[in-house]
Amino acid sequence: MNAFLIYFLLFFVPLIFLPNIILRFEPPKVMASELVIGLLCAYTVFTGLFKLNKMDKKLNLIIGGLFLLSLSHLIIDPSRGNLFGNVFRLQGTILFWFLLALTLIAQNTYFRLKQRYIYMSGFLAIAISGFIFGDNNAGRWIGSLGEPNALAAVIVMIFPFVFLSFKNIWVKIAATVLALVVINFSGSRSGLIGLILELLFISIIRVFKGSYKLAVGICGMLIIVSLALPILERQYLIKTNPDPYFLRFEDRAEIWAAAVSAGLTSPIYGSGLESIQEQIRMASKRMNANSQHQIIDSSHNFVLDFWIWGGAIGVLLMVCLIILTLKNLVKKKLVIETTMFIGLLSVLSFNPTTVVVLIGFWWVIGRSFSQDSEKTV
Repeated sequence: MNAFLIYFLLFFVPLIFLPNIILRFEPPKVMASELVIGLLCAYTVFTGLFKLNKMDKKLNLIIGGLFLLSLSHLIIDPSRGNLFGNVFRLQGTILFWFLLALTLIAQNTYFRLKQRYIYMSGFLAIAISGFIFGDNNAGRWIGSLGEPNALAAVIVMIFPFVFLSFKNIWVKIAATVLALVVINFSGSRSGLIGLILELLFISIIRVFKGSYKLAVGICGMLIIVSLALPILERQYLIKTNPDPYFLRFEDRAEIWAAAVSAGLTSPIYGSGLESIQEQIRMASKRMNANSQHQIIDSSHNFVLDFWIWGGAIGVLLMVCLIILTLKNLVKKKLVIETTMFIGLLSVLSFNPTTVVVLIGFWWVIGRSFSQDSEKTV
């Protein structure tokens, strides 16, 4: 039962949408995810699968810190927006608590990831949704996710399951080509970077016979280096185009600068989960940046999001959690999960994203702390 619910969250929630309504893509996914995570929590607790003696103390401390931080912000500002998030994403405090609960469940209930045809089915269905739903006004595929970067991010998330669970070389090639096709038509550069880093990680551990530390180190450095690309792109475009309005739409370098400034409003404790949009707008206005004329509900980088809503405390907790997760994944040689986590770190460094990717992100964190984890390939 718990395995079925996890499979549903990772591979089939991306396909949920409600046709013929305005908010048909993300809100239905969020509500379905919260329902399934609630069922998963209830099942593991009432069946005795959730065991306190298997809980990792470091993980409990960090999760507890993040919970108390978000709770304190909610007590200070018990608004509907802070509780549920904006109407377009519904990524407020409630969803955050469900994701923290999923992390604890994932580190406490282990199951073997062997159902490769489930991975393939979800992967193919999501890719086909790109063909079926076509593109948005910018000519980019949106699939069943409703947003091009979200579509690419989910492809990046599921790709390692398919690529690493099938030994047939032609299946691997077909999966890689299909992932590249979807990412190409989605126009997501962050998705392309994520996929390349996943393939690089797999290649390194194959060539150097399981050198996980080396592979993680190289990919981690490349993720950090890739953060310079939007800044370099902005400088190039400024030099080659004198029109001040040319950079108005989602200029990441400018948004990141505004996010850094926004976090300085409350650098220790942060401003709360649902403060990101307003804080970025106010910072952009102070900087007289073009981003003040946009509706931006995310800093387009998950660490900067934590910086704004949780301050130095939130960033410290999140960075410690990522380091411990990578350490555990390397130690246990969980190749699928490590590959997936590297891809997710990449896409989350450039874009706000769907609840599906957040589920994958927090699930891998919990799974890395599981005492029963073993190699999946």
